[in-house]
Amino acid sequence: MDQTIEDYIDRIVNKLDMDEIDRLELKEEMMGHIDLLKSDFIAQGLEPEEATKAALQSFGHEETLKDGLKESFSPFNKGVLLFLKLAGGAYALVLLWALLLQRIVNNMVAYFSTPFYFNRYFFIPEGAGYFNMDAWVRNANVIPFHSLYEYTTRWNHYNVDIILSNTFGNILLYIPLGFFLPLLIMKGAGMLKVVKQSATLIFLVNLAQYVLHLGRFDVDDVILGTVGALIGYLIYRPFMRLSKGMASRRVVQA
Repeated sequence: MDQTIEDYIDRIVNKLDMDEIDRLELKEEMMGHIDLLKSDFIAQGLEPEEATKAALQSFGHEETLKDGLKESFSPFNKGVLLFLKLAGGAYALVLLWALLLQRIVNNMVAYFSTPFYFNRYFFIPEGAGYFNMDAWVRNANVIPFHSLYEYTTRWNHYNVDIILSNTFGNILLYIPLGFFLPLLIMKGAGMLKVVKQSATLIFLVNLAQYVLHLGRFDVDDVILGTVGALIGYLIYRPFMRLSKGMASRRVVQA
């Protein structure tokens, strides 16, 4: 395989918003066309190296081809794409506010407005400092499904809103994450990559809450959040198939 041709194709195709399978198929198709052009130029008497240059020049300029392929393979027009980017950005801001910034604000307001400060998100024994080991242990659960087991077997010891918030709430909160990650950031990534990245992000958010005393660290929150991200990805897949189908019909009709 000619490395010059391969590099030429990689520079055009690797930045396109498409699945890996579609990307490989496109590369193979382009390689076949360019090899045919190269063979024609060799038949005309050119040396292989000169035939490669002539074939690439005949096939087209990289940026022109890249722009054309972007438009052909993108399932969204500019307006829809802008809306999706704004929606993804808004979701990121809401997530940041709900899980970190709002809790910081609430703690600051409680600290300065009440004579007896109480951190509602992180239990701290009276008189204990930041490094109190008892506080760290009480506010952590590293046993998978322990909290879920507690909610199902001792449900009468918890308020219903707490149970719903810590179970279904965690799932719903991260459904958009599994949708927007492959759509806007990890473009064309497969399910395992998206789920792995989502689990890492959710773990880091929970760890930040724990370190900043803005929430308990509960491995079940990470598990449920990852389930939500998986549901989001399962919504993303048919959404992309439908969008690409509609885009293909627009191209055919045009």
